[in-house]
Amino acid sequence: HFPILLKSHPATAPVAYGEGIAVITVDDTMHIISQTGDTTPISLSIQGSVQAAPEVFQDILAIYDKGFSGNILLLKGTEQMQQVPVLGLAYGSPSIMNKGENYMAFLTQAGILKIWKLTEISVEEIVTTKLNGVFFTNVVNNGNYFFALSEQGMLYRIALDGSVLTVQLPDMTAKEGVITVASPATMYSTAKTTVQSSNIYVGVDGNVIYGFNEHLELLPGFPVTGKGKPIFIDANGDNAADCFTITMDNKLTAYNLR
Repeated sequence: HFPILLKSHPATAPVAYGEGIAVITVDDTMHIISQTGDTTPISLSIQGSVQAAPEVFQDILAIYDKGFSGNILLLKGTEQMQQVPVLGLAYGSPSIMNKGENYMAFLTQAGILKIWKLTEISVEEIVTTKLNGVFFTNVVNNGNYFFALSEQGMLYRIALDGSVLTVQLPDMTAKEGVITVASPATMYSTAKTTVQSSNIYVGVDGNVIYGFNEHLELLPGFPVTGKGKPIFIDANGDNAADCFTITMDNKLTAYNLR
């Protein structure tokens, strides 16, 4: 049933949503496309523009409508739940996690961080704080905390009570940095035990990737050479995840983690 011709150009990369994919086009329409090619268009109330792929968490989809007075649109299925106002420009999309209840965090470029508790009928703001620095990437989460990375190479961990833990990457900047979480990646598996990782991996403005646990302690074997996001897979069959990176000179590098 593919390819499918949409009526307008995609504004962002598509995301997996439900049993199909969601594509937002520049005419402020979201298209829900099923595995059989059936397309459901949904008109969005966009005031500015959508420039980042939406955040998908279970059956919730969060879209950042970018502008100085922007909004986060929350949808469940094909129905719009809420429209949450945000002040100031930002990059990326919100991050949603479940810790008994659903929580959403969003960070502006100027460092204003807000956390909301999401329910079926309301969005309750529970944290507003100011992080020092300029931010070119938004927050991520590992199911326990939210994490942010400033242009100046400061890594932040933010709890639901608003408390903040930081670590400064030595002599590093991150204007083009990335922060990602293995959520979860199986680090090793045996007949008796399976250990899952919820670590944080930080790519900076250079040929180096840092790895931290959720307490912001440097992981054994890190930093490693590479840029962007590392990939973890057991490539040699020893029941331990190996770390693969691409270096700035376009080499594929693999590390055996112990």
